[in-house]
Amino acid sequence: MRQTSILTLCLLILASCSSKDEDVVATVYGHKLKRSEVAAIVPSGASTEDSMAITSQYIEQWIDQMVIISKAEKNVRQDFSKQMEHYRNSLLVHAYEQQILAQNIDTTVSDNEIAEYYDSHPNDFLLASPIVKMVYVKIRKETPQKIRQRITSLMTTSNISDESIVKIQQAASPYSIEISMSYDQWMPLGDLRNKIPDIAFSNPSYLRYHNFMQQEDSTGVSLINLIDHKITNERAPLEVERDNIKAIIINHRRVEFIKRMRQDI
Repeated sequence: MRQTSILTLCLLILASCSSKDEDVVATVYGHKLKRSEVAAIVPSGASTEDSMAITSQYIEQWIDQMVIISKAEKNVRQDFSKQMEHYRNSLLVHAYEQQILAQNIDTTVSDNEIAEYYDSHPNDFLLASPIVKMVYVKIRKETPQKIRQRITSLMTTSNISDESIVKIQQAASPYSIEISMSYDQWMPLGDLRNKIPDIAFSNPSYLRYHNFMQQEDSTGVSLINLIDHKITNERAPLEVERDNIKAIIINHRRVEFIKRMRQDI
């Protein structure tokens, strides 16, 4: 019965959602839900079916909440006026400070500032898990032996360059299952482990002494040139932490500005 009533309300609301009428569509213990409040939660362009579902759920949740609130009002004698005033004041102050910050804080952070912060906080950027730079190619098993040897020769070089990357892509593309050329970007070791799961990556010394890895499975041959790596608890490279450090510096500016502003009031 309650569900039917709610659906009926939904139909009435949807039928007049463009109206400016402030009719009350539900009342629970003196708490009133207006048609405009319900219509406002329906996204523009939503289908009738989706609108019905959203509206029905909202009304049902509102009714449940109002029942609980009404029971709480009858049974709880505690006065919350001071807490409510404190909460209101906190919201007001926060909104004011955010407005002032938006108008006054310089969000430009130079490369020198980032480098200085990184250098002066050597223990703040330790890796929680290993990261790697690598070139990864997986080719089909039926790749001609001559082509496979060519790709392997290019992949085993100790000096991966833009030119060699182009050559690897040209040689591997016609036979590739997957190619990942993240030689200039750090990525989680887990991504590498997923590609060749049988390699003993848990041993840090393995990464130190194995810059080229090859593994064959039922689908093809995986070739990896491990260009660089950092292990757990080693300091993260600056390029990995650049955005994080920028956010820290800007936040420090915000904190200092708020502190000065409060002192000057």
